[in-house]
Amino acid sequence: MTAGASTSVSPAHYPGAGMVRGVSTTQLAAALTPDVPQTYTLTIVKAGTGSGTVTSSLGNINCGTVCSATFASGANPILTAVPATGSTFTGWSGGCTVGESPTTCFALMNAAKSVTATFTTASPTATYSIALNPSGSNGTILSTPAGINCSVIGGYPSGSCGANFPAGTTVTLTPTPASGGVFTSWNGGCSGSSTTCTGDGGSAA
Repeated sequence: MTAGASTSVSPAHYPGAGMVRGVSTTQLAAALTPDVPQTYTLTIVKAGTGSGTVTSSLGNINCGTVCSATFASGANPILTAVPATGSTFTGWSGGCTVGESPTTCFALMNAAKSVTATFTTASPTATYSIALNPSGSNGTILSTPAGINCSVIGGYPSGSCGANFPAGTTVTLTPTPASGGVFTSWNGGCSGSSTTCTGDGGSAA
């Protein structure tokens, strides 16, 4: 060997290359990299002819306006559906389990999920009307449930002599003649001389 000559050793041939005190650089990099929690996206879809909102118990969803959010793996947000005025909530479908209340469901986040909440337009409450056209001497006719308070004064009706009632409601009309008077009969939607009239529509006089 000539004096003053230098030699080099390739790292690939140097013992311990790629090692830090016996730990590989790959292992060291993995040890220094922080764990990133697994997350999944939950998406709410609203369907049907009605409207309403869906919120989550963890506060990330208010749909409304915010209809998707990211949750940590294992989170189990409770979804709650609230129908708007004039609408009804009819059910859930997709990635959730219905709770004790039909308007709530649990979405266990073990995968990306989509949940559909269906709202329908509420049918208007059907009503029927009862109209009275009393005649004769003075007296009063009252309804149960309340709604009609019809008086006869001098042979002419006065007061509330007609009203609307929800379909299926049984309405009883009770006449009270003035002092010295006598109730004689019903006709129209009621008939006979009974002092009460029970029905679900029509008219009585």
